[in-house]
Order: sequence, then C-alpha cells, then structure tokens
Amino acid sequence: MGASGWWAVRIYTTKTDTHGDGHYSFHIFDTQSAYVSSIVWGGVIDGWGAGVENVNGMIGSSPDGNYARLHGESYPDVAAIIGKMSSQQSGTNHIYVHAYLPTGTNAYVAVYVSQNNNYDWTLVNGLNIAGSSTPQTIDFGTTTVNFRYVCVCLMVYIQVYFDVDCLISS
Repeated sequence: MGASGWWAVRIYTTKTDTHGDGHYSFHIFDTQSAYVSSIVWGGVIDGWGAGVENVNGMIGSSPDGNYARLHGESYPDVAAIIGKMSSQQSGTNHIYVHAYLPTGTNAYVAVYVSQNNNYDWTLVNGLNIAGSSTPQTIDFGTTTVNFRYVCVCLMVYIQVYFDVDCLISS
C-alpha cells in the first residue's frame, strides 16, 4: 500500500562536514517544508563578470543534483536568484541551502527574504563559506519575517562559482 494524504512525508538526509574536521552533521528535509517552487528572476546585480546559469536548478523540495550556478570573476561582481516559495512563510522559519562550492575556494553568500518581491527585502544572514569536495547543507539561521520570496546572492572577490541545488524553509 502506497503512502498518501497530508501525513505522507518523504525524508531526505544529507551528511555535511561543516567544519572540515571529519565530524559530520545530518540534516533532514521533508516535503512538508516550504521550498522554492518557481524562479522569479536570476541575473547580475553588479559587475561585468557575474552571471547566473540554469536558474531553475534551485527549484525543488530536496537535493536532486540539478544545480543553479551563480558565478563571478572579481570584485564587485554580484549575482543573484530570486525564487518564490511553495507557500507563505510566517512565524519563525529556519533557512537551509543545499549547495556546492569547490574545494580550495571561498565565497560570501547572503540570503534575503521578502513578502512582496518589492523593496521590502530583509537579510536573513550572510556567510563566508569554504568550499568542499561534496555538496553541503548550509544553515543560514532563522528569520521571524513573514515572506513568500527568497533571494540567494553571491558576492565575489575572486573568481568563483556557487551551485545551489535547493533552498528549504522549515
């Protein structure tokens, strides 16, 4: 008998060595978490060498290996993708991004949220992220801002790319 109804939850776990010290943490995604269900915009905010490819790669409720790529060549390149969440978010929400950044590189990535995809963008967190040999789940922390839209933004100081598989709000 197959699972059905609102109580059917598909669980996906990821193993992440967040500190590079061999200690792994596990993150659980479920289909009842909100996720990016469509892309509103992807492109360059600043700079000549920035860009975005395969923007729809950020859509989905769990990591699937299909990545959206944000990239830049040098300062002040800034690339971003704006996505619409699968449902309205209110209360306290935790933001996770499943992504890949190559070993030996570092990047500054920020996540913003917005209720109206207008001028009401609020920073959830900006992090300096170290590359890894495997995709990682990055915890951007919590927000208490009501939102329906999210923006993942790569700010570049040296040539780098950042591949985003999915963004989850739980």
